[in-house]
Amino acid sequence: MWRTSKFPIPFHISNLIPSVAVSVISGAIGIMISISYAALIFSGNLASHIATGIGIALMSAVVFRAVISLTSSFPGMIADSDALPTAILAISAVAIQKELSSTSGVNEEQIFYTLITVIALASVLTGLFLLTLGRLKFGGLIRFIPYPVIGGFLVGTGWLLIQGAMQVMTDITPSFSTFFQFFQSDIIVYWLFGAIVGILLFIMSRTVNHPLIVPGILVLSISLFYSYVWLKGFSIFDLQSSGWLFNEFPQGGLWQPFKLSHLQNVQWDAVVSQAGNLITIMIVSAVSIMLSVSSLEIVSQQDIEINQELESAGVANIISGGLGGMVGYQILADSVLAYKMGAKTRLVGFLTALICLVVLIAGASLFSYIPKPIFGGLLLFLGLDFFGEWIEQSRFKLSQADILIALLIATIIVFIGFLQGVAIGLILAVILFVINYSLTDVIKQELPGNRCQSNVQRFQSQEHLLQNLAEQIHVLKLQGFIFFGTANHLVNQIRRRMVHSNMMLLRFVILDFRYVSGLDSSAIFSFIKLKILAQQNNLTVIYTNVPKVIAKRLLQADCLEDEHKLALLLPSLDRGLEWCENQLLEEFVFGEENPQTLAEQLSQLFLKPEQVGRFMSYLIRLQYSAGELLFRQGEPSDGLYFLESGQVTVIIETSSQQRKRLRTFQVGTILGEMGIYDDAPRSASVVADHPSCAYFLSQENFKKMEKYDSALAVAFHRFIAQLLVQRFKRVQQAFLEST
Repeated sequence: MWRTSKFPIPFHISNLIPSVAVSVISGAIGIMISISYAALIFSGNLASHIATGIGIALMSAVVFRAVISLTSSFPGMIADSDALPTAILAISAVAIQKELSSTSGVNEEQIFYTLITVIALASVLTGLFLLTLGRLKFGGLIRFIPYPVIGGFLVGTGWLLIQGAMQVMTDITPSFSTFFQFFQSDIIVYWLFGAIVGILLFIMSRTVNHPLIVPGILVLSISLFYSYVWLKGFSIFDLQSSGWLFNEFPQGGLWQPFKLSHLQNVQWDAVVSQAGNLITIMIVSAVSIMLSVSSLEIVSQQDIEINQELESAGVANIISGGLGGMVGYQILADSVLAYKMGAKTRLVGFLTALICLVVLIAGASLFSYIPKPIFGGLLLFLGLDFFGEWIEQSRFKLSQADILIALLIATIIVFIGFLQGVAIGLILAVILFVINYSLTDVIKQELPGNRCQSNVQRFQSQEHLLQNLAEQIHVLKLQGFIFFGTANHLVNQIRRRMVHSNMMLLRFVILDFRYVSGLDSSAIFSFIKLKILAQQNNLTVIYTNVPKVIAKRLLQADCLEDEHKLALLLPSLDRGLEWCENQLLEEFVFGEENPQTLAEQLSQLFLKPEQVGRFMSYLIRLQYSAGELLFRQGEPSDGLYFLESGQVTVIIETSSQQRKRLRTFQVGTILGEMGIYDDAPRSASVVADHPSCAYFLSQENFKKMEKYDSALAVAFHRFIAQLLVQRFKRVQQAFLEST
């Protein structure tokens, strides 16, 4: 069962007038375009079958307009055969005629039914393809086709439509050998008149936004033509015999159902030879639907379900193909016209289908009096419109390389074939993407260790030592998708840092994968090379924030090796920095003892020796076992802590109940200092990592200090102010480095 519209619009009598108006305009122009398509496909030796071709085109129009108006997710959607697949079918028609004309024993009837089979088969296969895409919800994948490929296809199709227009107007097939024939005095008048009509349609449709522009120009052109004919006294027979008009179309019976008995006339080898064009039609139809739906979403400012539109077009094409009809789908121009004129109901599609059905049954003899250059001018207008669309997009969206690819695709389409052009275009687009992406720096940020420290607060002497040794640590924050080209650039960047003469010897490289979206298998070889480089140069490579999928691939490829500390995997950049800092401290502080008592620490931090004893009298000594809380997030603030021994970590609990480390404090540090000045609840919890000893200064004792020993309180205030300034600078630097 088909889904109903996401934005149903109830029918009112007020919708009837715009619906009828749009239907008349769209139906009349659609019939003329259908005749133009038939003339484009059934040309050359098949020109005698143009009446049947018109019937096929009109029958297809009836199916598409009726079925898609009923099943589309957008009320007012109008569908029909389109120029893109029609141009490819015209190429197939020429190829089939050329192939079978040179085959002995093959007559015109067999060529005709072979072409009819290809047309019907293209519709059925396209319908099945579109229906499958929609049912599997693959509509979004179409958006990944590079625009240079689409642009090249538009240009190539536009040129082929212009060639077809010249053939319809002059009955001469455009080629290098026939080029100068178009400039003979008795030929030039045919295509010059059509060219003026086509160019006028193109210019006016892009400069004047009015629904009557196209039909108005067509009516005016026909009127001027017959005014000239009346002045010169030419008869209809004169116009038909001289090639200005088609021979009169039959009064009825334009469409003849395809019978099984006709299959005996089909040359199946010629059908199979068009497999490439059939595949191209399938792909192009899906892309065209995506482009039309996307553009209509912008115009209407509404979301349209792309997968439902694919299913809708798929069913319509299967029905059309089963009846021997052409390929078609949602038409942007007519649908926008319906929307802007207020015809936002499904009625407009049925009315246009009804108009086409009346002409199909009653006959299109009236349209045989429209000059052939007018039909050719319509095709020329469509071809120029493709050119205009590409030029408009390329001015703002495409680079020079993209434009060259698009032109190359168009050239291949014109001189070799559609499928070859699209295939080569995709290959070139992929190559260009790889080149451009490899030029994008995989390194988001490069920081020496003295500009990027861990969240571990250490004793002052250790902090100063790390500042002097931090150049031995080098942090590389990576970004994007890593493949061979970018990974090789990364390895070379590390090599350059290793030989940098103005910096300390490199000991630790941290590769942070926080902003990495993926890793190509070809990049693995570069990371293996990096491990070998580390082994040869006494270097340690640390991977941080690595997604599980990438970590698994690095492990499987033997890129990690923690036994000899060559290549380690750590959970975060903070933990990686802490590990490197610990390694440096273990090596350079060996044998040096930190102050053992808080009294010794205080004398190094901010107190004079004679002040230490007095200050200690205000403190309370506390012992904590590993895992024990010093205070909990949300508890009232009532003082600060001096850490004499051990190690504690500040942890914050997020709204999702996750615990995150903010900072780790070691011997000789102070925590909870805001608790002296502010009664607000604790913003984080502090837990002992190891058995620890801390001294607690309560708000009450601090007030006593201010009252009875003001000099001591002033020294403490000055120390806390310096401490807060240092911490603020560190937070500020960390923020700047992360942006």
